[in-house]
Amino acid sequence: MCGYDAGGSDASRFRQTALSRSARRQAGQQPNVLPGPPAAYQRPTAWSPKQTLAEWLLPRVLELTYSAGDLQPFAIDCGLAKDAPPFRWDEARRFLLRCELDAAYFHLYLRREKEEQAGNYTHADKCADVAYIMDSFPIVRRKDEERWGSYRTKETILTIFDAMARAERDKSNYSTLLDPPPADPLVAHPLLLLAQHVNKGRM
Repeated sequence: MCGYDAGGSDASRFRQTALSRSARRQAGQQPNVLPGPPAAYQRPTAWSPKQTLAEWLLPRVLELTYSAGDLQPFAIDCGLAKDAPPFRWDEARRFLLRCELDAAYFHLYLRREKEEQAGNYTHADKCADVAYIMDSFPIVRRKDEERWGSYRTKETILTIFDAMARAERDKSNYSTLLDPPPADPLVAHPLLLLAQHVNKGRM
């Protein structure tokens, strides 16, 4: 959902982040792989209280980003084993991964922004805000309606957002729409996984 402009100050911030991660790795420290204050990611996830926010987010980030071998250093920074193969590029899974991440960050940022304001901020208000923000992406909407006959991205994010809110209210765990779950070894690249087993057998 979030765009990225590779020019100007955005490019500078990206390079600074990459250099910071490299310096931290060389110093024997764990690089930051998620945006925002590191402490925020060590708190329990509101819609999955048995996991920290980092534990919930990282498998989704990993499956989305680690789709080629040259991204292995980033995958290792995220806690994946050094010999773990990349994940398959599956458009259906990638769509759901993005929607779950979007819904999660809507919960995080809407909560933080609105808690600073006085008054009652209901779940219906949150859903209305999510819908309003999603309606500000006309190209995504047009492409969805041309291909699917409806604004599928918005509908899926709202469905997940609502399911997360119910899990938080009931103090239960959100059930992912992905089967197998995010970053499961079963969705790793099959040819690279086979080569890995063959090479181990020769050792």
